[in-house]
Amino acid sequence: VHNAVALARICATTHPEALARMFIALDKPLKCWGDKHLVLDVAELAITAARRVRSRGRAEAEGEAQAMICGKSWALQRIGRLEEAKIAAEISLRLGEEIGWDRNTAYCEKCIGRLFRIMGEATSEPIKKAEFLTASVEHLETAIARFTMSPEFGAQHPEVGDCYSLL
Repeated sequence: VHNAVALARICATTHPEALARMFIALDKPLKCWGDKHLVLDVAELAITAARRVRSRGRAEAEGEAQAMICGKSWALQRIGRLEEAKIAAEISLRLGEEIGWDRNTAYCEKCIGRLFRIMGEATSEPIKKAEFLTASVEHLETAIARFTMSPEFGAQHPEVGDCYSLL
């Protein structure tokens, strides 16, 4: 993972097309290292690369969308920058919907559901708490349905279990 990141940093300005989908491949192994700031840095590297590709297509949009939700928003939630995490999640959701990428939408629903739960737990205002927690449940149930119906995932996939755990 560290070698891949080092190589990506070297190629960032000269070969952005090679890095646009980098986060998709490094997502899970990168998170296993436990360094949230490294996840955020690599996500930003992939996002910047995807945006720099001159003949941007679906592959670059997918790379940016996943780096935005599974990298940037994921890391920002875990370091307490919740508003920034929400913005990144909304950008990813919009990007994924523009290209009809259901997989990304499922991840966005899951991430946004977790984010609203955290926001609900953080507030002491009863009405806001109820609003956040209701929104959390709605997003997580949508994510469960999307992952379950997806041929890539299905009802027994760990992503579905993660969503139930977040509920």
